[in-house]
Amino acid sequence: MRTAVSPPLGDYMAGAPAVARRASASGARVAVVPLPANDALAVLDAKTGALIKMIPPGVEPIAAVITDDGATAFVTILGGAKPTSSDRSATQYGADPRAEAVRVDARGIALPGAVARVDIAGGKVAAMIGVGRHPTAIAFDASRQRLYVADGNAPDPASVRVEEWVNAFDQDYPAPEDATFAVRVDGAPSPFIAARDILLRVGIKARASSERARPAVALTFVIDTSGSMERDGRLELVTDGDEPGEAWRPVVPMSAYPDGRSADPIWHHL
Repeated sequence: MRTAVSPPLGDYMAGAPAVARRASASGARVAVVPLPANDALAVLDAKTGALIKMIPPGVEPIAAVITDDGATAFVTILGGAKPTSSDRSATQYGADPRAEAVRVDARGIALPGAVARVDIAGGKVAAMIGVGRHPTAIAFDASRQRLYVADGNAPDPASVRVEEWVNAFDQDYPAPEDATFAVRVDGAPSPFIAARDILLRVGIKARASSERARPAVALTFVIDTSGSMERDGRLELVTDGDEPGEAWRPVVPMSAYPDGRSADPIWHHL
C-alpha cells in the first residue's frame, strides 16, 4: 500500500476529506480536504500528497464529497457564505481573536448553512445550495445524483419557547429567609432590539423547605387537555409522573372547556 503525506495545510484541524475514484481531465487523481479554521478547501494530488491549490468555499467548511472524476466537490459550510457589506452579520465566539463575521437574522441568530458546489479545475465555488442550520456530515449517491446532508442544529429557533429555555438553567437565586418567596429583577440593553429598549429578567425563588419540615399537603391540578397539550407528549409527561410520597395526594381534574367546566379526571391519585 502506497502512502502519500501532504505538506502542512492549515491550523488546528481538518474536516472530512474525499478522494476521486479516477484521474481528472488534468491527469491527476485529486483529493480534497476541508480546513475549518482557515475557511479553505485544500486540493491535493492523491498520489503524491502535493498541494495543488486552495479554494475559499465559505465560513467553516466541515466535510466533503467528490465526483468520481474529481471535477466537482460538494462541501458542507457550517456558516454558509461569507457575509457581504449588505448582509446583517455578527462576530463568532465573542472576544476570540480569530473570530470572524457570520450572517445573522434580525434576532442575532446565525442563518442556515449551505453546501458549496466547487469547480475543482476552475478553483471556485460554482453555487451555494441552501440547507439547514449548521450542516456537518455529507454523503453522495452518484448513481441517483443525490446529496444527503446532516444538519447539526435542525430545530428552527422560532420553535424554541424562550421561557422554557431560560427556566432550564439554575439561576442561583438566593432563597428568602423570612418570606414565602422573593422576586428579583435585573435588566440590560439587548443587542437584538431597539437601542432604547431594555431586556428585563424577573426571577421568583420560594423559601427552602426540607422534606421533614414540610407538612402533608393535598395538591389539585387543573390541566388543559385541548389541542396544545396533545403535542410532544405533554399530557403523557403529566400522567406518567412519579409518585412524590404518601403525604401527597394530588387530584387531577381535566378541563378542555373555555368556560372552566371539568371533564372526567384521568386519575385521582398519583
